[in-house]
Amino acid sequence: MLSQHSDPTLCREMLHTMPQYDFNQPIARKKSWKWQHENVIDGHTVIPMSVADMDFISPYEVTAMMQEIVDNGMFGYCSIPSEHEHVIAKWQQDYYDWDVSPNDILITNGLLVSMFMMIKEVSEPEDSVIIFSPVYQNFVTGIKSVNRTPKVCNLLCDEYNNWTLDFATYEKLCREPTTTCVIICNPHNPVGRAWTVQELDTLIRIAQEHNVIIFSDEIHSDFVFDTKFNPAIKAAKSKQNVITFSSGGKVFNIGGLYSSFAITQDERLKGTLLALLKNDQAHPNTFSLWASYAGYKYGHQYRQEVVAYIRRMQEKMATAINQLPLPITANLPEATYFLWADFGYTGWNQKQIQEFLIVDAGLGFIRGDRYGQNGEGFVRINCAVPEFRIDEAIQLLKKGLGFKS
Repeated sequence: MLSQHSDPTLCREMLHTMPQYDFNQPIARKKSWKWQHENVIDGHTVIPMSVADMDFISPYEVTAMMQEIVDNGMFGYCSIPSEHEHVIAKWQQDYYDWDVSPNDILITNGLLVSMFMMIKEVSEPEDSVIIFSPVYQNFVTGIKSVNRTPKVCNLLCDEYNNWTLDFATYEKLCREPTTTCVIICNPHNPVGRAWTVQELDTLIRIAQEHNVIIFSDEIHSDFVFDTKFNPAIKAAKSKQNVITFSSGGKVFNIGGLYSSFAITQDERLKGTLLALLKNDQAHPNTFSLWASYAGYKYGHQYRQEVVAYIRRMQEKMATAINQLPLPITANLPEATYFLWADFGYTGWNQKQIQEFLIVDAGLGFIRGDRYGQNGEGFVRINCAVPEFRIDEAIQLLKKGLGFKS
């Protein structure tokens, strides 16, 4: 098995010799949930630009690391990459100008499992957890799974589809005695906001004033365009009652390995999570540990290339949508690899929108009302796909409109 200080020669060599990535290359995804289970909806074959993973290969160094483990032919209890927390800390410094101590980083297994395990520990049954809607739908199911109550604070949306936080309503919710936690989606999925330092500091300060614990899901942090990502802990003046959960699952396309990490500078929260990880035997597996380590250690060129490529795909898709002979709009997001497209001015309800997309166009976008009532009239489009897939989607949209004319 890999030793605790293993640093595979193959990975080191690839750092200096690997070619640029060809993200235009078609990839057969035979064991993909998206391409096995979401490419047919109600009997209609669709292109599944839905589930939040990328139709790209992962970094070469991640594959090399996993291949070394496979070639060894043994899958007993694994060692731990001794520099794992250090390479994650360096990543925060390199890309977010955030000086994090490795001692404040805890390696966990799946992000949602770890976050909701922690929410269950720091709250009581029937307590409330604030979420900002429209938002990633598994926040609701996760909160309910630990017998807590989702408390929705709707984001505000203007006529130009600019989304902002409703601080007045949020503060009222924080004052309620049953409110013990709030989950920030930072950056926000699905609307694509990259929250500012001022927004984050205000949101956290209000929570702290009412002894509400802040959980920041920062899994999309590497997909922030035209500005730097603002980590919640870095933005907060006080670091108490704030904990971040993140992962290389998105940026390295290793979501199926369920690796994640937590960061907190609150010693009480850190101690609580450490005890949970120890007592519940919630250990990451061999592949998740070493793939995450390889990504954060060696995945810099991959990050640079994949982020730039996805931005071009978003620009191409948004331009085409905004030029359709139908009142559909798609703003370029500040963050994430999605587009949040507005069908509201078509006059169609969500069922009619889905009928057009699935039956007429053959496209599997995610319906907006899955993210909350105020997501109705929107769809989420995953643009982390090869350019030929973007071109195909554009042509299918135009063809679909022919059926509606």
